[in-house]
Amino acid sequence: MDLDDVRTKLPDWEVGEDGISRTFEVDDYGTAMALTVQIALEAQRRNHHPDMTVSWGSVAVSLVTHDAGSSVTDKDVDLASWIDDLAG
Repeated sequence: MDLDDVRTKLPDWEVGEDGISRTFEVDDYGTAMALTVQIALEAQRRNHHPDMTVSWGSVAVSLVTHDAGSSVTDKDVDLASWIDDLAG
């Protein structure tokens, strides 16, 4: 996948050869956990699992497709777009 296309589709995400990532700022730890759970449930449904780090007030999400040689694929872009819609 062309990384310039990914940057265009996901302007709020950091895009690199090793994957895409974004940190979402939220109001508190409970909200961070709720967002993480919602992402986890959707990721499980899609069988595409991001790395996530939860902190008070933020959730960091990283996506890469390991079974495609650890490169960025449509699976990553589609889940990232869904996460953007969820997070508003």
